Amino acid sequence: YSYRILNDYGFFGSQTGETMIPGLVQAALGDDINFVNNSWASNYEIDDLPKSSISSQMPAELTAWQRAVSGGMVMVWAAGNDGENNVSVRAGLPYHFSNLKRGWLAVVAAGPDGRETRYTNRCGLSADWCLTAPGGGDNSGRDGIYSVKSGGGYTRKSGTSMAAPHVAGGLAVLMQAFPGLTAQQAAARLLNSAHFEGLATIDGCTIDSCAASRMREVFGRGKMDLEAALSPQGQLQLGGGARRWPAAASRLI
Repeated sequence: YSYRILNDYGFFGSQTGETMIPGLVQAALGDDINFVNNSWASNYEIDDLPKSSISSQMPAELTAWQRAVSGGMVMVWAAGNDGENNVSVRAGLPYHFSNLKRGWLAVVAAGPDGRETRYTNRCGLSADWCLTAPGGGDNSGRDGIYSVKSGGGYTRKSGTSMAAPHVAGGLAVLMQAFPGLTAQQAAARLLNSAHFEGLATIDGCTIDSCAASRMREVFGRGKMDLEAALSPQGQLQLGGGARRWPAAASRLI
């Protein structure tokens, strides 16, 4: 499904959001949608606006997002492409509104070699609900994500808007593999299985050479690892006496 967020002139603004976003959420809940990929972002980062400004400028939009999360949905967000230390304001909303956190995933981009790109915003204050995924390199014509283009054919593009759909796709794979998972449980599983191995900051920090806190500022919970997310997490022991068996039902998290 795709949902409209732009006005008749192709723009999105605060008042447009007050109309379009409640409609999007209402439609998605009615269509029984589990998660929504949002490959769009604000020019503001989450630390640019105080909670009071967000509440006063986008009350209907904020209420709609809260209704979506209460309804079990997950919102996947592109972090933004301004090279800032924090994600865009919508990707970072749980920083001010903690009841959104269980249904929120912000996504920053790494290049094909696992290095932080120059364009990507960093996870920053949103590290707890932030993942890193392939977004294409700084030379998009050479290292961009290969994808379809409007009007037909294929092209290469780089950006956190290319990284976010990798995470949305990861949610889809998890929910297909484990039908008993809710969308929010699948999101938690992606976060819990992410790691810093193979990632490097622009200035060369890796998990082996720098503190984990430094890596979290840039990459959040780390690189999405779908293979790890599909593997059993934890172990449930069944049986009695001296003989015990590990449970095979890895959908229990």
